[in-house]
Amino acid sequence: MERKEEVKFVGAAMSLPVDLSCLQGGGAAALSTLEKQLICPICMEVFNKPVVILPCQHNLCRKCANELYQPSLFQARTTMTVSSGRFRCPSCKQEVVLDRHGVYGLQRNLLVENIIDVYKQEVSNNSKATR
Repeated sequence: MERKEEVKFVGAAMSLPVDLSCLQGGGAAALSTLEKQLICPICMEVFNKPVVILPCQHNLCRKCANELYQPSLFQARTTMTVSSGRFRCPSCKQEVVLDRHGVYGLQRNLLVENIIDVYKQEVSNNSKATR
């Protein structure tokens, strides 16, 4: 039996059908593979919302992007240099130039946020099924 769910975008009048049948049965391996794609390169955890998309198309938790943007917070933990209004993507090293809104000017990646919601629901369902 094929299981389809609809992913609704918060604040948008659009939804995408998501086929989750690949997560059934051998779901642990599929969930593990999916989780690896949902890891923030800064905090090394599943992205925390809101997730922002950089011009290079890589994603960061907004909190982590803010730490990158504010040198005093981030440079204490790393050797990365940050100049005012710009930083380098931690994944591809492309320079990201921020406008006057700073990190809050970066677009949210609603698709990734919705995939995270589906992922967390599947993890929850799988853990309930194994009890």
